[in-house]
Amino acid sequence: NEDAFAEVGVQRSARVTTVLAALGERVRAGQALAVLETADLGRARGDVLLARTRVELARARLKRKRALATEKVAPLREIEEASADLAMAEAKLFSARASLGAFGVTEKSLAAEGRATRWVVRSPIAGAVLERNVVRGQYVEPSRALFRVGDLSRLWLVVQAFERDAVRIALGSGARVSLPALPGRTIDGTVALIGLMVDSRSRTTPVRIDVKNDDGVLRPGMSASAWVPLGTAKGNILAIPAAAGLFIPFGF
Repeated sequence: NEDAFAEVGVQRSARVTTVLAALGERVRAGQALAVLETADLGRARGDVLLARTRVELARARLKRKRALATEKVAPLREIEEASADLAMAEAKLFSARASLGAFGVTEKSLAAEGRATRWVVRSPIAGAVLERNVVRGQYVEPSRALFRVGDLSRLWLVVQAFERDAVRIALGSGARVSLPALPGRTIDGTVALIGLMVDSRSRTTPVRIDVKNDDGVLRPGMSASAWVPLGTAKGNILAIPAAAGLFIPFGF
């Protein structure tokens, strides 16, 4: 289910210090998966602290100038300059926070999670760890997914329907699904999506069937077939049973 699937990675290069989630483990949304470390995070944190201090000083200076202006002591030009300094300091603080946010952390969470050069990678959704591509001490890059997490309670089966059949399938209709891995068993599903394009080579359209996986026996990547009821459509179609076809061998 692509709506309940996530690839967890990093936006900056870093070294893995601790791996907290095992392959196949069920995790909660927001649960820690790994701890990473990089000196860039320490610099980003320092930039935020410095920018925040400058904002506080600029705000205090502006407040002082306004107080003096009410007593006709400070000219209007000094108030305008103090306002400009505050705006510039706030812009730098915004930029510093954005750089810190690239690590997936905030000022509050960074202070709560210990060392300035370390941060925690968390799962954005609840589900099972389907893939874990990281070990302790490894140096990771942004181009690589560290974890893949998915909720397997409901899966998507994408089948290919011939174009003449796809136009007769109704959204929400029931489907019966069978899998070679589960002989003699059929599973109920629901047609949730009918493709809007036809493959020019196979003349088929993808149809998505939502299937419940309450007992957890289904696995992503399994092959399956589906029986879907077809409604009526205008016009007639000439069809013959497959058994009536004549297969002529070559090389005789």
